[in-house]
This record gives sequence, structure tokens and C-alpha cells, in this order.
Amino acid sequence: MKTSNKIRAVIFVFAFIFLFSPILVSADSGPKPSVRIVLPQECAGAYATLLSAEESTGPHSAWDGSEAHAYHDRNEDWGTPYDVWEAFVSYKDADGFYYLQLTETQVEESGECAWRYYPPERFKLLLYFPETDRYLVSGILERYAFHSYFTATVEGGALTLAASYDYTAEAVGFAARLVLTLAAELLLALLIFPRDKRMLIPIVIINVITQVGLNLFISRMAYYNGTVIYVLRYLGLELAVTAVEAAVLWILAPRLSSLENPRRRAVVYTVFANLCSYVLGYAISMIVPALF
Repeated sequence: MKTSNKIRAVIFVFAFIFLFSPILVSADSGPKPSVRIVLPQECAGAYATLLSAEESTGPHSAWDGSEAHAYHDRNEDWGTPYDVWEAFVSYKDADGFYYLQLTETQVEESGECAWRYYPPERFKLLLYFPETDRYLVSGILERYAFHSYFTATVEGGALTLAASYDYTAEAVGFAARLVLTLAAELLLALLIFPRDKRMLIPIVIINVITQVGLNLFISRMAYYNGTVIYVLRYLGLELAVTAVEAAVLWILAPRLSSLENPRRRAVVYTVFANLCSYVLGYAISMIVPALF
């Protein structure tokens, strides 16, 4: 196959991927913010909920006094056990925080309390121990990331929460995204600039610099906004990076490449390498959200 035919084939493949990639996001699709709290062994057997500074968040709201709005097991199959629901409803918080009728099942040993759908922005953790009719409540906390992680401790009858975001997992995800996107872009470079080692050196340097920057941007967006909201912002930055890379390679290509039409090859490579990076990054965020 002639080189020009190879380039056309590459263009067709990437155009097909771009056109048929599911990059549109509906208003309520994709990941939602969450609050996840690791609880110590002494909390086993308790029921856990988050008290909210606001009367509602998402589909959850404080009880309005009507039986139709009472989410307990006498009224709804998925509801909280009635005695537990009654204990939470009757709890009077010193700071006026609200029980939004979303209750976890009993906490297991070294278990987790997780509110995965529209958790309150400002909240307290409230534990209820049905065997002793006892409450434990934390101080006021705030969500600090799209997925906010906390670790709870109980000392002297006081319940304390501390932020415990898993930065090691974030670093692993960052490295994995970087390696995958760089590998894809370098494979494309080998197709468009076969046996042209002098041209590959600046391509490697440029891609390392831009991909580190882009992945740092993705990590920040995912930390604060989750894996979906960054896509449109990322697209704008990707277009800017594409323009800069194309300009640099346009200047360098005639000096470093021995192939015909080096500037056209440089532009074709830059456009489709960055398209590959964008589509691959989005696909990874949907298939393996743990990397974001």
C-alpha cells in the first residue's frame, strides 16, 4: 500500500471513531458526587445517615409530616425499619441540620457509610444504635471533592471525621492515562512517519509535555467535578494544544523529515493524534472510571 493510501486509511478510521463516539451526555447521566465514610469496628450494628444543612438535596428531603412522605418499611418496601426511621425523625440536631430520610443498612465491622446520589454539601454524620437507643453525631463537615472520602474515629464518646482522599489511587490513574495516550499517539507517529527517527524525537518531546499538562488538567477536573463535566472543557484545551503542536511540527518537519510532503504529514499527525487522545481519554473515563 502506498504511503498516501496509508494516511487516507488512518484518517478514515479516526473520523469513524470520532463520528460514532458517544460524546454527548444527558442531563442526569454519568457519575454523581458521593460521600464515603469508613467507620471503625465500634460502630458495627449502628444505622448511619447524613444530616443536611438544607431541607433537601436531589430526590432526598426532610419529612413533611405526611404518611405518604414517610420512607420507612411500613410504607415503602425499600424503606428504613420503622423504629430506626422514627428515631432519626425524632432526633433534634443542635445546629438545626435535617434528616433527609436516606438511611444506610446496619454498619458491618469496619464498614462504610456511602451516600452515592446527591449528598448534602454541608453535613453531619449521625449514628443510631438501636440496641442501646444511643446516638453519636459528628461535627459539621463539607464535601471537598467530587468523591469525598472520610475516615471516622470514636474517642471518649465523640465521633470525629477526617478527610482521607486516596491520592495513591489518583497517582496510579494519572500514570495509566498518560501511558495509554502516549502509546496511542506514538503508534500513530510510526504510521505517518515510518523509519523517520529524526522526526520522532520532537514528537515524543512535544507529546510528553502536552500530555502531562492535559492529564494534570483532567485530574483536577475529575477531583472537583467528576469524570463527565471535564469533557467539554477538555475539548477546548485539546484544540488549543493541537494548534500549538501543529505550528511547531510545521516548522520542524521540513528540516527533520526525509519523507515527501513532511508538513502535510505533520498536520495530519497532529490533528489525528490529538483526536485519538481526546476519544481515548473519554472512553477510558466511561469504561474504567476508577482511573479518574
